[in-house]
Amino acid sequence: SIREAFEEQLRRERQEVTIKLRNATVDQVVQEFRIQTGWNIVIDKKNIPEDYRIDEFIVEKEGAKKALEAFASKAELTIDEVSPTLLMVSRPPRLTFNFRDADIKVVVDMIARVSGANIIVSPDVKGTITLSINNVPWNEVLTSVVKTLNFTTVKENFGIIRIIHPDELLKQMETRVFPLKYIQPPPLYTAKVEENKVLSGRPPQAAQSQEEILKRFVLKQVLETVLSKDATGRVLGKLDFDPYTCVFVIRDTKQVLDRVTEILTQLDVEPEQVLLDVKFVSTTNRDLLEFGKRATEELGITNYPQDLLKIIGRLRFRTSYGQNVLKHSLEMANIGRMLA
Repeated sequence: SIREAFEEQLRRERQEVTIKLRNATVDQVVQEFRIQTGWNIVIDKKNIPEDYRIDEFIVEKEGAKKALEAFASKAELTIDEVSPTLLMVSRPPRLTFNFRDADIKVVVDMIARVSGANIIVSPDVKGTITLSINNVPWNEVLTSVVKTLNFTTVKENFGIIRIIHPDELLKQMETRVFPLKYIQPPPLYTAKVEENKVLSGRPPQAAQSQEEILKRFVLKQVLETVLSKDATGRVLGKLDFDPYTCVFVIRDTKQVLDRVTEILTQLDVEPEQVLLDVKFVSTTNRDLLEFGKRATEELGITNYPQDLLKIIGRLRFRTSYGQNVLKHSLEMANIGRMLA
């Protein structure tokens, strides 16, 4: 399943779209992307008017990812990758205002009021700032304001954004080691399969380097989506993986580390075991002769050589595609006799 997820990711990166729409709604354009790519795209319609339309959007045989980014830029939308398989399209409120030597808490309060965002400011956040903004998404404004005074934002559950000093965030982070028990990264070797020996499917291509292993490892990508991020989506936590010992080393807040523990508990489980019942049947030459005799007598054949009868009797213990060979041979012989 991990290999299939990786192949699906590669397929998406290579996908192309051709879209020719005029005077179209956001729903219509996004639906075209869904149909042509099969992607899961959710639209947050909170700030998108019902009569909001795009005058023209035309792309031909363009990479789907680049085309979606171009559409978002033209329609003043933003695209957030909620997970490796889910995209969120939204239209955050845009800000236009001017401040001169304003207290940062006053500016942040204005951003929160206009955007409706839930923002918590640490007592350590202090300073003044001058800015002139014209039609810029509120989250970009917030990040720029915070960065200018050397603070950082942390995105919490329920859309809450905390503004704190980087040193305070580092104090809240801790390191935890997560060894994997059952899940393995893609192999470094290539399976050798002889010609005409594979009935279905194909062996996975081996990774050529450690970097390629990490790129293919879907579990690593899943865990990276959980790490702490600032308001722009920049990752603040750190994740390292050793493919030789199958160990994750993650540095982040306790809340994130607990979430990682929960995910690994659900995913890194022992595979279901397949149990096979084997039954040994002992036979003698006399048994083989009896089976062969019964088969020939059923067909009305007599005086058959005993050596051949034993060979026919052996078919009683042979199967092909789940069917007994002797029984099938008798059925075909009867059909042939009726046709003759």
